[in-house]
Amino acid sequence: MKVITFSKAVATGNDFVIIENKKYSTKILKSLAQKLCLRKYGIGADGLLVSQESKKADIKMRIFNSDGSEAEMCGNGIRCFILWAYRMGLIKSVSFVETIAGVIKGKVKSNAVVSVKLDASFEYKAGIKIPFKNRIFKGDYLDTGVPHFVVATDDINNVNVKSYGEFLRYHKIFKPRGTNVNFIQFANNKLYVRTYERGVEDETLACGTGCVASALILGRKNGYLAKEFTVIPKSKEKLKISYQLKNGEFKNVYLEGKADILFSAEFCFDK
Repeated sequence: MKVITFSKAVATGNDFVIIENKKYSTKILKSLAQKLCLRKYGIGADGLLVSQESKKADIKMRIFNSDGSEAEMCGNGIRCFILWAYRMGLIKSVSFVETIAGVIKGKVKSNAVVSVKLDASFEYKAGIKIPFKNRIFKGDYLDTGVPHFVVATDDINNVNVKSYGEFLRYHKIFKPRGTNVNFIQFANNKLYVRTYERGVEDETLACGTGCVASALILGRKNGYLAKEFTVIPKSKEKLKISYQLKNGEFKNVYLEGKADILFSAEFCFDK
């Protein structure tokens, strides 16, 4: 029996378990993610964030989804991670975090607000059409470090995110990585987003990189060369997303919002 110390964190409705890697293998970390993230029988979380030493940044973050798969990055996850690492004394208020998706610059502001600058390929594919039963989904794809498919709707409250997301997430056009699926509606000068997340395999209360993808796609389609959006995910907690578009490429992409470290405790598990 092993005992592991962990912290529970949340940002915009996305919740995470955070641990330091004590020389655990990837196999053990995948198993830990499944156990720790299990609701009712575990701690319960959308994902497991793992802290490791980095040779090219101030610290390294690995993220494992609740199904045990390892993700490239997570916008809300890295904001939780940066706040946790800062409060643990592992990094300064302005820091650089290594991820599979690249090195991310983060800043802890007042009132537990954390801002991150995303550095990704931002590969963009417009006008994708996918038939589904008696309808056709029309959307756009953007890689924000993780893949996202974005579909506009006129009634976001009545979208069957679970059913549609599950179908689109595995569609052959997105192989081999698969994709996260976002449904968006722009109203009252706010961008509303609901997301089906791969790895969680369900709708979550928020997805940071999904909100970023949604804002960037909406801005590009409307011809905004620079824009700041107020984004409202399912949790109703506001995110601020800004960017610049230069020569067809996204620059200075920032995601900002509150994060919170809820508690720390110990968990017993069989290795």
